[in-house]
Amino acid sequence: MRDENEPRAVPSDVLIMSISFCFIFMGAGALQQFLINILKRSANWPLLGYATTSILAMVYFSFMFWRIFIGLTLRRLGFYLSILLGGFTYLLFTLAVFLSRDYFLLLTAAAVWGWGACSIWIAAPTQIFLAAERTKYGLCTGLLYGFALSGYTVGVFLLGEVQRYSGDQAVVSAAALFTSLGVAVLFFLPRRRSTFAALRLGRIWQLAKRRSLLVAGFFLFTAAISYGILLGVYAGFVDRAIGAGFVGRIAVFFYLARVAASFLGGPISDRWGRGVVLRGSFLLAAFGLMATVLVAERFSKGVAFQGMHYATLILSSLFLGLQTGVIPVVTTAFVGDTLAQEERHLGLGAIFFWRDLAMVITLLGGEALVVHFSFETAILLFAIVFVGCAIVAPRVKVSSPRG
Repeated sequence: MRDENEPRAVPSDVLIMSISFCFIFMGAGALQQFLINILKRSANWPLLGYATTSILAMVYFSFMFWRIFIGLTLRRLGFYLSILLGGFTYLLFTLAVFLSRDYFLLLTAAAVWGWGACSIWIAAPTQIFLAAERTKYGLCTGLLYGFALSGYTVGVFLLGEVQRYSGDQAVVSAAALFTSLGVAVLFFLPRRRSTFAALRLGRIWQLAKRRSLLVAGFFLFTAAISYGILLGVYAGFVDRAIGAGFVGRIAVFFYLARVAASFLGGPISDRWGRGVVLRGSFLLAAFGLMATVLVAERFSKGVAFQGMHYATLILSSLFLGLQTGVIPVVTTAFVGDTLAQEERHLGLGAIFFWRDLAMVITLLGGEALVVHFSFETAILLFAIVFVGCAIVAPRVKVSSPRG
């Protein structure tokens, strides 16, 4: 008889969590795209713009905090409850938005959601590392991220259509429905023996200072900053240059590429190496941004938009999506390559801390950055950063299947 902890290529754990995450991110995950504007139209808070932004920022601030201390709950709850209760927090937040506009209630729900998000995104990959074969870490983490991002992409489209025809409250209702389906799937998740080490802040600090994990964290930080700031600035430019109706048509290529990168980035990194895939994603993103700068400069000189300009923006959107999609997959698999099973959740917390910090900075400081820098300057600076990341990427040494 086969032991329950004997790894398989694509174990049932991966399939169940992937399906669940697809629905959860189709709901609560995609709701993030509409949350701030929904709250701005329906809440009556002082300093409305900053207050609404702070709700979403609190999710990532809590996420960042629990990256360090999540071991306290993971060790006591184990895999099953950590993932199941984490999924419930996504549903709890959507219900809070549906029922209330009390600022402190929503802020509390956002903080609880941050714990839940951290719980599932630490426990789920760690359970994958326990269940899957070592040579399939990239494939299995890619499936998890790919299904989650597929749900997010479909959810943004569906919730946008719901908002167009039925209004804001119907958007929140639909998000709650999708999320509840995802949580229901988690009840079928196999129960596996917990392998979480006790919380040791000293050990987390040691891992955080490890050069290879620090570089991986830097990659996540950069990708999150580009996602938080560049998409906002990028969408603003498209709106000014072409019109609001084209923002979604061009941005959809970002999400499609992000999904494809999540599915394909893991297996490719298993075969070619983590550093090679990271370098390629950063170089493509840098190329796309530099091409966008050329388009923006021509627009600022009064040159009318032509087919080549549209194609350039679409290409840039695709390349940014590839970068944003592949980096979490590769860095998650990288933790599986380099750390022992009982310390992988500590390693994940150490590197993804930087991504959450980037999101907090982006949400609270993005508007100031746009005011102080021109579109072209901001885009060019990020392109330079991406080139620097591409230079550093091959230096990351990992014990991947290809060496």
